[in-house]
Amino acid sequence: MQTTIDKWCRWLLIILEAYLTDYQNEWKGRVIASHGKLVTCLINDVEVNCEVAGSFFNQEVIDLPTVGDWVFCDRDSDKNGRAIVHRIEERTSEFSRKVAGGRLDKQVIAANIDTIFILMSLNHDLNFSRLLRYVTISKSSGANVEVVLTKSDLMPEAIWVVEDIKSQSGIEHVHVISVLTNDGMEELKSRIKPEQTIVFVGSSGVGKSTLTNTLLGEEVMSIGGLRNDDRGRHTTTHRQMLKTESGAWLIDTPGMREISFIDQTDGLSEAFSDITELIDKCRFNDCSHKNEPGCAINHALDSGELSEWRFAEYSKYLKEMAFFESKMRRKLNKDKKNKK
Repeated sequence: MQTTIDKWCRWLLIILEAYLTDYQNEWKGRVIASHGKLVTCLINDVEVNCEVAGSFFNQEVIDLPTVGDWVFCDRDSDKNGRAIVHRIEERTSEFSRKVAGGRLDKQVIAANIDTIFILMSLNHDLNFSRLLRYVTISKSSGANVEVVLTKSDLMPEAIWVVEDIKSQSGIEHVHVISVLTNDGMEELKSRIKPEQTIVFVGSSGVGKSTLTNTLLGEEVMSIGGLRNDDRGRHTTTHRQMLKTESGAWLIDTPGMREISFIDQTDGLSEAFSDITELIDKCRFNDCSHKNEPGCAINHALDSGELSEWRFAEYSKYLKEMAFFESKMRRKLNKDKKNKK
């Protein structure tokens, strides 16, 4: 007589056999370059051109493979000689934003990263509001976050900037470097460990490509100068992952002129932890921080403990995230109705 345990064992064997049949013809690789529907994967130290399966575009929320992703490809190439990417391994971290323009889609810039280096140059690019945007998004990624101030030769006395950034962002490691004079480079290199995956993010013209070439030990990335308005020219046109001299994996990204939030309230709470701690001290849970008695935010503003600018930035980011979430919810509900 067959026992319940025997039946369960038979079912498990059937499921396991089906699983092995489905996936025994798969390769596991890592995306090292992304061109939308086409990606380049490193599979057993060999670069393989792959195409993203059409099933990715039938999802409720489209999430395509991006640089740094671990993916599974079939072993049978398509008619163009490309392997097909069918699924993505769960990410340990991701740097993402709302896609530029009016669309609501999320864009994952890089995945499975250990450290995000936010680059800003010590010229007119230095903008604390933009820096806090980068910090907020980065802190929601699951990766470590550090700041790199480039072109220190333009501002030899940058210590006040470092202290301001540390106090405003809560970032412990702020590096001041110049590739031209080699100032600060050894300290920065000591923060990049072999086999780690790092990503450089920042605007065009901050020196991402120059720094990338220095860490690679050869000129792989083209370098653009500055326009008359001190803004950079786009030289990196797509995201790619490269191996540095030290053995780390470096993801270089195009300059970002638009940094818009998705639902990244966890990063907001971490980037503005001083404000969230004050909010917890308000007498009322639904305090609007306007005229309510016992408002810890108003008390901190009046005493100078909290700056008006910092609270305004926090409030602005919070409204942007709420607006995105509201529009995304309406879009998903509309899509569901259209499918019925």
